[in-house]
Amino acid sequence: MHAAERELAEEAGLAGRASAYVGTWMDVYDLPEADGTPIHTAISVYIVALDDPAAEPRSEPEEVSDAGWFALTELPDNLAFPTEFFKRDTRTCTARSRSRRPGRGSPSW
Repeated sequence: MHAAERELAEEAGLAGRASAYVGTWMDVYDLPEADGTPIHTAISVYIVALDDPAAEPRSEPEEVSDAGWFALTELPDNLAFPTEFFKRDTRTCTARSRSRRPGRGSPSW
């Protein structure tokens, strides 16, 4: 999960602590290359608590077309990965995270 925290800092200029791994999705992304070869991607998703929840993400315009904050129950459908799986799996991880009590060790996922 340290890689997720490092990527958050590098790509968005934000600091936080990853608390749960949601999943990894492999999919064909965007339009194929000029020769027709599909572009395959693997996207890993984590739940992260920001050190400063009021901080605004800072990203490189050539790398990110849009960024925003959404409640887990109000995610847009046009995310860069299969939304239906993400919504289901994020709800599961969030419920598990909330049910953990401090001092009880690592989560079971």
